[in-house]
Amino acid sequence: MKTLPDVLTVTPPKLGNDGRTAVVSVIPRSGPHDNATTDLVKTIRAEAPAMAATDGGAVSVTGPTAVGIDISNRLSSSLVPFAALVVGLSLVLLLIKFRSIVVPIKPRSASSSRSEPRSAPSSPSSSGAGPTPSSEPPRPGR
Repeated sequence: MKTLPDVLTVTPPKLGNDGRTAVVSVIPRSGPHDNATTDLVKTIRAEAPAMAATDGGAVSVTGPTAVGIDISNRLSSSLVPFAALVVGLSLVLLLIKFRSIVVPIKPRSASSSRSEPRSAPSSPSSSGAGPTPSSEPPRPGR
């Protein structure tokens, strides 16, 4: 493993209590979030079957960096289906609410609602019902 690119050092094997397992730490030259470290983890995993055949044991790659890479890959591959699910459910809810396919899909801008002519306010009746809200002066404190 010392000959792999981006390997700074490889620790000696530490035998487990059962005497059948050993842990070897590979320390890369690059940091845990660098692309070179991700490439190193992928290279070790690709060469794991050949290492296992040579050494006669199983090879697993683990640790905080490898787990972080796996989680990042899993989350990035799930992002598009998750976004599609959210948009799809939102569309279904809007379809149920408005009972139309045009309303949820068609974008409405603020300018289009202002361009419609407004109806003139109705004139107060002459029955003497009192002043209309628009003819009454504003009161302080409201």
